[in-house]
Order: sequence, then structure tokens, then C-alpha cells
Amino acid sequence: ALSPPTTTITDAPTNSNSRFQRIGCPWILLIAQKMLHCFITRPTQVRTWEEVDMEVDEDEDRAFLLEAIHVVEQLERVRDVEDLCTDVAEPVQKFVGVTRITAHEWCQQQAVYLVKHLREGGDELRTEAMVNGEKRHKELELEVMQREEIEVTTREDAWAINLLNLVLGLDQLRRERITRELLVFGVVQGQPIIGIIDELFLEGKEIRIRDHKTRQRPTMPGEAQKRTARLQLMCYLTLLQGLFQYFQECNDIQCTGSSTSVFNAGDIARLAGLDLKMPLSVQVRQYASACSIRFLQNVKTVADAFQGLHQFGRKLDFNIGTLLHLRYEWQENLQVLGEEQFEHEEEWMAQQLSKHLPVLRGKHPPQVVPPQEGWKCQYCQFADICPAPNGLVPGPWSTS
Repeated sequence: ALSPPTTTITDAPTNSNSRFQRIGCPWILLIAQKMLHCFITRPTQVRTWEEVDMEVDEDEDRAFLLEAIHVVEQLERVRDVEDLCTDVAEPVQKFVGVTRITAHEWCQQQAVYLVKHLREGGDELRTEAMVNGEKRHKELELEVMQREEIEVTTREDAWAINLLNLVLGLDQLRRERITRELLVFGVVQGQPIIGIIDELFLEGKEIRIRDHKTRQRPTMPGEAQKRTARLQLMCYLTLLQGLFQYFQECNDIQCTGSSTSVFNAGDIARLAGLDLKMPLSVQVRQYASACSIRFLQNVKTVADAFQGLHQFGRKLDFNIGTLLHLRYEWQENLQVLGEEQFEHEEEWMAQQLSKHLPVLRGKHPPQVVPPQEGWKCQYCQFADICPAPNGLVPGPWSTS
């Protein structure tokens, strides 16, 4: 068992009880990644490069390059290597991680090379910057919850646990005014997308999103990095808004919602290849019945889990705030370097996604960075094979 947390959570009420202690459910169940290849990947934060004139940290640069290997979050059985595409195109039906998409905002060409690097068996190295960033995220998570793993054998079990934990996270937000590591998913511009929100907190009756970034140097990031992070948070907000729209528009999981719905249970089940009637494992059913939320007491199938989520969500009385928060910390001493606040820009987000998703799907060739951001090429491990003219700017990597 974990000791009660003692770290103060800024800008939100604190409580020494974990999410599951408060509601009578003692565990958060995480998916064992190796059980029949049914898995969830906990996304690492998106860390891009410092501006050149802010002394780019090469360890942090490599961390970003290598972290992109881990950002493909899909909730389906992993096919054999021989079945994977030989190119980098992603089928529209596959759930793609938010951070995978927003990597294209930094550089489309690099994002494509990174996927190819992974599929060709490229090294998955762990840098100090990556380890420190993940350690900090785990510390923040454990301030408000406990973690315990459980093995699952079917994708139905995996999705049921995701849905149950989504209910528990929203319930913690209602009770304690904060929750962290909340899984959200939906379909945006025809693309199934999935992501994990660092933190949700309540400001009055308004839900706000906050993302935590760590820095190796005590400086705020440049505009190019901020732009990538803004797109990331806007995607999270869109998925969260879609979930709450589903709560309000639909009476049951068979409801199709509006033609622009981001979240629809029937579509999610179809895209994930779920058998809504398949009985869940004994462990998952016990987990659901151990929770004190009445809508989860009789969960026996993934359809029941969707129904429980829907019934619980209809009881929530919150607004979704469009003011988004980006907090930056220095890794050395956890000093808060600053917090950027910005409004959601629906039109800009849609415009950026309309540029990046065709590249992700292999429908449009990737673009290199514009000349004014050519300094990025100095710190790209793929500069020697990139079609950008001379890497746009001289750098340590050879060009062809």
C-alpha cells in the first residue's frame, strides 16, 4: 500500500486520500502490456527542442526524438510484424495518440522518419531527460491516486477497465476537484484519437485542463515548442468536449448523436473491434462491483461499462472551460518556471489537423520545416536523409 501523499497540489484543493480509497475501490487497474499483446501505452510528455539562441540541450533533443517511438497508443491487438505496413501510413481505423499527431506540428518529415525508424527496429534508448520527466509525471500521479497492475486477456477487458477508470477519474474530479492521468478518446476529422490528460481541475463549476512539462534548463521554451504543446492541449479539450456532448445528447449507448459527434459508444466499439456481449473476466467484474458507484455495480460486459459511463456522465453538472494551462518545471529542483494560459482556438486546431492527418494516413507527402524554423535541422538525427535543402541551415549532421 502507498503512504498518504504529502505534496501540496497548487491551485486545487488537496486531500490525503487517494481516488479509490475515497470511493471504496482500492485499486487502479492498469493493463499488463504483454498479455496477448493487448495494451495501453502511457504517453510521455511531448518535449521538443529549445530555440538555438536559448542554448539547445542535446540530451533533451534526443529525448524528444526517442520519446516519439512510444507515442503510438492503440487499443487493439498488435499484429505480427509481417502484417505491419511497410510504409508509414496509418489506416484511418487505428487509434492514434494525440502526441503522435502533434509531433507533426514540430516537423512532418521528422515525424514520418520516426515512425519508419521504429518499424525498422530502431533503438529505443532511454535518456536521463526522459527518465527524469517520467519520474516527475509519476510523482504527480501518485499525489492523488494509487496504482496496481492487473493482467487482462481480451481487448474487451482492457476497454472495460478504461471505461471504469474514466468514471472513477471523473468521480474523483467531482469529489476532490482534481484528477490526473485521465484517458480520453474519440474521432476527430474521421481519425480515431486517444490520449491521456495530465490533469483536470475545477475552477468553480468549470473543468480546466493542465499539462505539466519538465525542462532540463531553467528557461521557458521557445514559440515553436509552445505551439506544439498548445495543439496537444486543444486536442485533449476536443476529446473531452466530445465525451460530455455524448453524455447530454444520447439516452443510451446505441444513440448515434449528431453528425459531428466526437465520442460515440457504438463507433468506438466498432473501431476497437469489441464484442459488446462478451463476458468480462472475473477480475474485471470484481473490480467494478467493488467500486461504490452504483452505475458500475452490475458491469458484466463492455456494453455495461459503456452504459455505466453514460449514466454517470449524465449526472455531472460541469461546464468545460476553454482556457488551457501549460505549466513548466525545472527538473533540477521542481521550480515552476511559469504557466502559460491560452484560449482554445477551434478554427486553428482544425486547420492544423487538416494538414497533419493526411500525412499521417499516407495521403499527402510530409513537408519539411519552413526556412524560418530551419534551425531545428541542426538537432535532427535524420538530417542526413532529409530532402530539406542542405538541412535548411548548417548543422552537425551531414546532408544529402
